[in-house]
Amino acid sequence: MGGCPFHTDDRDSEAPEDPVEGERTHQWSSGRSIDRRAFLKSAVAIGGMSALTAAMSVEADGSDPSTTSPDGDPSNRPPQQHLWSDAGYADEHGNPAPPTHQLVLLLDYIGDDIDADRARMEASFRQLEDAFAYDQSEGLLFNVGYSPAYFKRHSTGQPKGVDITDPRAVSPYNDPEMDRQDVFLQLASDRASVVLAAEAALEGNADTVNGVSVEDSLAEFCVVAERRSVFAGPGLPKERLADDVAEHIDETSPLSMGYDSLYTDSIPPERRVTISEGPWADGTVAMVSKLRLKLREWYEERTEAERVQEMFAPDYTPEDVGDFGEGLGEGSGREDGAEWSDELTDQTEADAREKGVVGHSQKVSRARDDDFGVKLLRRDGDITVAGGKGGLSFVGLVEGISDWFDVADAMYDPGLDGVLRDHDDTEGTDGHHPRSGISARIDVLSRGHFLVPPRSLRALPPSRP
Repeated sequence: MGGCPFHTDDRDSEAPEDPVEGERTHQWSSGRSIDRRAFLKSAVAIGGMSALTAAMSVEADGSDPSTTSPDGDPSNRPPQQHLWSDAGYADEHGNPAPPTHQLVLLLDYIGDDIDADRARMEASFRQLEDAFAYDQSEGLLFNVGYSPAYFKRHSTGQPKGVDITDPRAVSPYNDPEMDRQDVFLQLASDRASVVLAAEAALEGNADTVNGVSVEDSLAEFCVVAERRSVFAGPGLPKERLADDVAEHIDETSPLSMGYDSLYTDSIPPERRVTISEGPWADGTVAMVSKLRLKLREWYEERTEAERVQEMFAPDYTPEDVGDFGEGLGEGSGREDGAEWSDELTDQTEADAREKGVVGHSQKVSRARDDDFGVKLLRRDGDITVAGGKGGLSFVGLVEGISDWFDVADAMYDPGLDGVLRDHDDTEGTDGHHPRSGISARIDVLSRGHFLVPPRSLRALPPSRP
């Protein structure tokens, strides 16, 4: 296919040894010896047809590199774009395992015939559904959402019947860039080649995708404003992050901060974050952030016992948590398999006053609903920022953006920081008390809000469908 404004760079070139998140450098290097998983992660970070071909060859593992993923059937996909649990899988404790490979793309719509482009976008998504099974392991999962700015620029204004606002800062200590791009697109799979092939089809750089002819793409009416390659899985943070950060991370750790965060009692069922009525019923709202993690400080300034306290709660010990949080089993309570205790939530301020430390899980549990249910469903993973430093692509799904603000208020709580300072007036980074959960270890670089419509309205929807 021809030229493509979906990307403005030549991606059939050589990739750098250490691609930097957000840069448009796509050069391939054959002189660096890396293992299979690191190679596939680098391929997703780099992108392009050369990376796709290489990823397919590596995944074939000596067999025919043209080996395909299972074919898709659009009728197998539910009305809710964000319903991934039926297509995913869980670990031995029943906790959801996040996709190994993700791409988060922020796009701007530049077309001049939105009705025609709407049909072409829907056809592009249907091609992916024909090509790939609704399956996390070998197929493709994806969401597409739209910002309030999109509806104001390209339709009749703020959509009705949904709780969504323009993004704003939620912490007095951070001043992030506000993402107001038109479109949020999330592609996910445990196979790197699937994510790359889907991207290539959408950008108009492939004639076929998994045996399906590519007749439509987004290339003529969308441009990529930002591309984030996301990874999750044992050993991947150590393989992908810069050496001065990676040296502190265990070689089998699934996430860069060292602990799993997805337990059956710490994430809500998808129905909890699904809009239940109105024109956007079966949709959801996505809060999408890019974070920089201060990993050197996290590992160099804290013992393991202190990290466990700040991640979970002061009463937790490394023996409770085990390796990477696996000792907790299916629930996030202290006993194997137990659920989080509301007593820990209730004693948050007392712990700050008497012990001088509170945990991240403890803090955000204060934002649970009246039935002690979690409001925010996380779909995130590690990224690299600033030359290979640690970061996080945070995608949180909520029924309405007010639920996200409740969680943010619990996490970034200046009043609780004040109680901690009464116990210990040590000044943390950017104003956070250093023992107030993990708030002092995070810089929010950017944040955006996006309405993820039901599947029937996913292609350039109007404000009033």
